[in-house]
Amino acid sequence: MGKIISSGSEGTIYLQPDGKALKVYNPQYHYNSKVLPLVQKLNGKGFLTDLYDFGTKEIEGRMSDFELMQFCPGGPAYNIKNIKGNADTILKIALYTAAALDACHKAGFIHKDVKPANILILDEKTMACRLCDFGIADLLNDGESITPPHRTKIYTAPEMYDPENVRVIPGLGDRCRLTPAADFYSLGMTILSLWLGESALLTQEEEQAFKKKDGFEVPKNMPEPLRTITQGLLVTEPDDRWGLQEIKDKMAGKDVKIVKRMKIVYSSEKKKVAHSLEELAAFMVEDLNLAKRYVYTDKVSEWLNPLPELQAQIKEIVKATQKKQDFGCLQVIHTLNPMYDLGLFLPKQAGDPDYAMYDKGIGEMLNKAYYLYHTKYDCSASDMIREWDEDDAKLFPSPIVADLIAESFEDADYDDYLSWFLDEKNKRLNGSLTQQIDFYRRMKADVDRSKKNGYKDDVYIEEVVMMRTIAGFNAQPTYRIAGTNTLLKSIDDYNKAPSGKMQDALRNDLGIRGWLAVMFQENPHVKPGKREEHKYDVLLEQFLQAIGKYDSNNREYKRFINAQQEAKDVTANAKGQIRKVYTNSTVQKVFAAVLAFFPAVILLISIVLNALDNPVLNMEAVKNNWVFYGIGIVFTLAVYFVFFAGGGGGCILSLIIGVVASAIIVVLLKFLGEYLLWIYAAVVFAVIILFSVKALFKKSPFALKAKSIMNPGFAELTLAPLDFAFSKERDFEPINAGLDPDTINTWKTDVKDRWKTVITFILVVWALIACSMLLPKSSRMNHFNRRMQHSAATLFTNDSIPFEEDEELQPELQGDGTTAPFVKPKERGIIRQ
Repeated sequence: MGKIISSGSEGTIYLQPDGKALKVYNPQYHYNSKVLPLVQKLNGKGFLTDLYDFGTKEIEGRMSDFELMQFCPGGPAYNIKNIKGNADTILKIALYTAAALDACHKAGFIHKDVKPANILILDEKTMACRLCDFGIADLLNDGESITPPHRTKIYTAPEMYDPENVRVIPGLGDRCRLTPAADFYSLGMTILSLWLGESALLTQEEEQAFKKKDGFEVPKNMPEPLRTITQGLLVTEPDDRWGLQEIKDKMAGKDVKIVKRMKIVYSSEKKKVAHSLEELAAFMVEDLNLAKRYVYTDKVSEWLNPLPELQAQIKEIVKATQKKQDFGCLQVIHTLNPMYDLGLFLPKQAGDPDYAMYDKGIGEMLNKAYYLYHTKYDCSASDMIREWDEDDAKLFPSPIVADLIAESFEDADYDDYLSWFLDEKNKRLNGSLTQQIDFYRRMKADVDRSKKNGYKDDVYIEEVVMMRTIAGFNAQPTYRIAGTNTLLKSIDDYNKAPSGKMQDALRNDLGIRGWLAVMFQENPHVKPGKREEHKYDVLLEQFLQAIGKYDSNNREYKRFINAQQEAKDVTANAKGQIRKVYTNSTVQKVFAAVLAFFPAVILLISIVLNALDNPVLNMEAVKNNWVFYGIGIVFTLAVYFVFFAGGGGGCILSLIIGVVASAIIVVLLKFLGEYLLWIYAAVVFAVIILFSVKALFKKSPFALKAKSIMNPGFAELTLAPLDFAFSKERDFEPINAGLDPDTINTWKTDVKDRWKTVITFILVVWALIACSMLLPKSSRMNHFNRRMQHSAATLFTNDSIPFEEDEELQPELQGDGTTAPFVKPKERGIIRQ
């Protein structure tokens, strides 16, 4: 029999005298009659141990299978001295073995038991080696083998014990599907075993075996190219695993990519296995609650061990969203597959026009979420998730997504689902969403600003801002009547809708207020022109009227109508009192105009005409004339009445002011008497201006207030009631309610005091007219007086009297050629006698 060189459970190997090795199988084992003929055909190729003979014969008194083969003096590879950590030696063995496996596969069979013990060293100097032991090898059929999963666990490929790949065949037992890639995985494990030492792997055999599912970690201290070759051989997916050609290319210096395809058992019960991040994201989308549990128990993070950078990103999301787990779960899904669009159930490619939906498509998606959250489930996320039905699923992908979208409009904080998603999508679309994101953020800012105003409830604000965003994204805001498929797209649809349905929607706040608001004052496309100052207020009133059409008990509508009526009642109640005071005030103005203002104007004109005829007067003859001093007295009295009646001072003060003013006039006349007529004209002009402002043209603040009451406008009947309608005030204060009894009495006193000014104005004017009788004779003034007489006669008699021109009278001249300063009153005056 020869010398025993090896012995095991399968059989014993003897070294024969002729230098060949004889393998004698134990009785329960047999050679592979289908594979050994194929092995024998490879004799002399330098890949496998040459097989000289095989069969069955009596050996030591019993029938046993045998193989007669080539003897390799170096023995198994693990027997080589100092091979542990020897990269050059291991690399040579790996190259020889890879070539042997490639030859086997081309011959039509797989080895299934590649390990250091089955690699025999032929020459330790060159490290030439041969692959041996084909006891469990199997034939290939169309590139694969359905075979019993016999194996040495440490060296076996992960697909050999993958539950998805193992089947129980009646009468045959366990069977699995293997490809030649399984042998190359075993070669990768053989390299690891030689590098680390087989004992390092055997101590945790079961644990090491199951690590293969997630990708085996290759030691970082293994030098190139051995390290990359080992990584390529240990790729989990058989289709992506390296073979002989990749090893040759790597040895030749080519850049050979290592494909790390996943194999994550997402649900063994439902037989869901994810082979990519996209597939994992798709499984998570199908059941967001299950996905959330996986995310926040770090299961997803564990699955991503082979991708440390992505794993770190997922961990950051989990840490930051512990209090917003629904939001965080969706962030993780988007991170795994950024090409998922808003609904999460429609993964898009960047070139797909639907993927770039950033306008109408997003708006329509938001509108569906609005219906589900604000209308059908009345802002209850728990009800929506619990009662979600098939109709909802047809309309929208997930109740969790609908809830997160609606929640995005609750405050101005940008840490919400929609902000995050739009920002992430914008990055991948090279900024195509920038304009829409800016608009959305302006809408978000309105949430905070509107809530701080304190006159609208929070839910209403959220509904309005969400609907404004829908309209701003150029989608048609629609309202779906709860429990029906009826869509309202316009106010005409609203007016034609069933009154019972609309009344129920308005009374139960089922989202219709937000839609109605965007139909009127909250429409982002409404841009008032320069002459439409109150455009939004008009639309707001129309909004309330639309609500009142179906629900007259609506709080805001009812408060508006009541406030508007109260403003009208103020006008009706105050008109009687105001009319009396108005009449008194009007009589004052008529008296002042007829008896003072117009005569004063005529007097001023006549004086100016006289001054044109008598520009310079001779004052020598009248220096001591009592008329001269009489003018001073009249002026003193005039000034006194001006200040006393006008409230400029008391009796004594007004008299002092009059005397001082008269003294000034006397001095002026003394030294500038030649220009008396011009000074006189100036005095009359001053009287007209002073008294007209106080008695005729001054507007009483009470009269102005009364005007707003007598003729209430937009501010009184619309703006003020609108403010009250949406406020939290209990009582309405009309802005036209300022004339209470005290105000009326104050106004009456003001009118009464003004009579003093009017009477003083009349007396002063006629005093000045009396003084004008002493003015010099003037042809222009006489002509003007006759014109006035003629006009008056025509006015009062209603007869057309022809005007006869009199001979023009010239100023009376003195002996020295100057004009006479005064004439007798009977002969001359303003009105000729």
